[in-house]
Amino acid sequence: MILTKEIQEKIAALRADNTAGATALAHLAGEILARVAESPRNVQAPELRSRIVAAGKAIIGAQPAMATIYGLVNYVLGALHESHDDEELRATIRKRARDFSAQLNASSAAAAQHAANLISKDAIVLTHSRSSLVEASLVEAHRRGLAFSVMCTESRPLGEGRALAGSLASRGISASVVIDAAVASFAVRSTVVFVGADALSVHGLVNKIGTHVIAMAAQAAHVPLYVVATTQRFLPPAVPLSYQEIKNPRELISEQNKNLTAINVYFDRTPLEQLTGCISEHGLLVGEALRATLASWRVTETLDLEACG
Repeated sequence: MILTKEIQEKIAALRADNTAGATALAHLAGEILARVAESPRNVQAPELRSRIVAAGKAIIGAQPAMATIYGLVNYVLGALHESHDDEELRATIRKRARDFSAQLNASSAAAAQHAANLISKDAIVLTHSRSSLVEASLVEAHRRGLAFSVMCTESRPLGEGRALAGSLASRGISASVVIDAAVASFAVRSTVVFVGADALSVHGLVNKIGTHVIAMAAQAAHVPLYVVATTQRFLPPAVPLSYQEIKNPRELISEQNKNLTAINVYFDRTPLEQLTGCISEHGLLVGEALRATLASWRVTETLDLEACG
C-alpha cells in the first residue's frame, strides 16, 4: 500500500472535517504532505514522488470543492522533478508546503485589510456561513473604531453562522443571527453583503449552500455583494467546479423511512454576474475586470498528477 496507515487516517480526518474553512483545510493538507516527506529513510526519490502524488490525489478528493487545496497540491507537485537527491527532495516538499501556507496567511491578511475599507460607519453587513476572511475583515473594521452591525445567517445544516455571530459578539461587535429562509427579508435591510469562497473561477463562485439565494436577494434589493477571496482560491478555467457531493443525511433528518430521502449538500454555485465584485489581496475587482482576470488565471505549474508519477 503506497500510503501509510497514518497518512490514510489523516486524509480521512480531512475528508470528515465539515466545519473548517478553506484556509484551515489548506494548512491541514500542507501538514499531511509534509508528513509524507518524512517517509522512512529507505524510501528513495522515485517512490517518494509516487507517495506524494498519491497523497495529493487523495487530498484533493477528500475536499474537492476547496480551491486552496488544489492550489497547494499543484504547488508542491510542481517541484517534484526539481530535486533528485532523496534528502533534497524531502526538504523541497516540506519547504513548498510551508511556503504555500505562509503565502496564504499573507494574502488573507491583505485581503481583510482591503475588505475592511468597504465597511462604512453604521453599516449593516449581511454574511453567510463562517468565512475566516470575512471574519478577519469585520474584526479589522472594528479595530479601526467603526460602529457597524452584522447579520449572520444560521447557515444550516451545521450552523457555522451561529458560531460566527457568537465570535463577533465576544469581540464587542454587534451581531445577530437570522434564519436562512428569511434571508430575502434581511437582505433589504442590509447595506452590504460579504461572503467567502471555497473556489472562484469564470464558471462561478462555490461557497456554502444558500449563497446563490443570498446573491439573488441582494441583487433584487440593489445591495452590493462582495466575495472576499485570496487568489489561492481562484481556479483556472480548465478546472471544473466541484460542489454537489451528497453529505450525511442524518444532519437533516434522524428518522429512517424507505420513502423519505434527505438530500444534504454543503455547497452551491453562484454565477459571476450576480456578484458585485471580489476583494483579494490585490484589492477590488469588479465586472469585466474580474471576469477577465479569472479567464486568464493560470497556476504556477499545471497540475498533471499522472505525469508526476
